[in-house]
Amino acid sequence: MKKIGIKYCGNCNPHIDSPAIINYLKEHSKGEWEFVSWNDNEMALLIIMSGCPADCATRPDFQGKVISVSGLYVDLHPVEEKVLKETLLKKVYETLNKTE
Repeated sequence: MKKIGIKYCGNCNPHIDSPAIINYLKEHSKGEWEFVSWNDNEMALLIIMSGCPADCATRPDFQGKVISVSGLYVDLHPVEEKVLKETLLKKVYETLNKTE
């Protein structure tokens, strides 16, 4: 089972419901992933969740795969709110299955 770390911003100006988005990922992970704190040493992926485009969440010193969500942007690409959850789910699958 692959571990996915989650790092949240302070959520002072949320444009999105970050916890609901992560819950969606959990519900649709098919049991393939374990969601852990951002400082877990064994994570395969880190998702940085900033609630707005200011993208103020601090970045830990992690050298692995990272996906950044900042409001209605996923890795700096704009996403419509109605497909944000599905877009992130697809991005997680693609990122975890990408070989480098």
